[in-house]
Amino acid sequence: MGKKRSWVWEYAKRKGDKAYCELCDEDENNEYSCVGGTTGSIIIHLKIMHKVYQPETSTSKSPERTETIHKALAKLISMNQLPLSFCSSPGFYQFMAVVEPNYKIIKEEALKKRLHFFKSSIEEKIRSDLKAVQSVVCTSDCWSSLTQNSYITITAHALNNDWSPMSFTLTTQEMEERHTALNIADKLENVFSNWEIKDKVTTVITDNAKNVVNAEPQLKFDLNPFDWWKSRENKFPRIGILAKTYLSIPATSVSSERCFSTAGNVVNSKRTSLLTKNVNLLVFLYQNRNLIP
Repeated sequence: MGKKRSWVWEYAKRKGDKAYCELCDEDENNEYSCVGGTTGSIIIHLKIMHKVYQPETSTSKSPERTETIHKALAKLISMNQLPLSFCSSPGFYQFMAVVEPNYKIIKEEALKKRLHFFKSSIEEKIRSDLKAVQSVVCTSDCWSSLTQNSYITITAHALNNDWSPMSFTLTTQEMEERHTALNIADKLENVFSNWEIKDKVTTVITDNAKNVVNAEPQLKFDLNPFDWWKSRENKFPRIGILAKTYLSIPATSVSSERCFSTAGNVVNSKRTSLLTKNVNLLVFLYQNRNLIP
């Protein structure tokens, strides 16, 4: 059996007979001697400068526990709009050294696999919910990031069998074509086909329509139309179908515009190198975060 690898190399890298601390900034003097494999100097550095100590050897690593932490980290990235590099940051290393010393920090590619797993789970849930409704209303808008990449976002809205409104972000994908009516129509049609709602979409709301005039309400009492129709659906079944179709239509495309507020937080001045497919992934997860398993 070969010599057991030291815990130090979870936080440092070796080049020849030198060790380099990965928790230090690159411009700092973080070079330490490790001639013959001795790690004493780098261990002292980790303890004094980063408060990182050798994990208890009696604590056994559980694959189930490790995977639970991996998924929890992926959920944290999704729900807090954090960069993927967060899991390799010095602060996170120090935090995990305290709460879970034996945890081996996940690599970005492995983290992406968990994010895509969440995305697939959410997509399955959305498809199931949209399959159960008779009609769907969509909102759409276009946006340009700091890097001048153009995106189109599409959200779906419907009423379920319990007369509860549902809203989902279907996509925030790159729009390489010019924003002509024909190109946008093609993009919408492709998305509707991919989500299998092409024959269910009755209305598409965009922000270039005329502003809605705010009039004084004629009725002077509170009335929830969803509750009203839910209690009378059996009495008026045919009209109830029409009510579900039209009451699910939002007044504006603000739900799509909210996606670009999220996208602006994702593609910020410090994260301008994100691939457009990763922008779509992170925005999709955050906007549908209540569906993350």
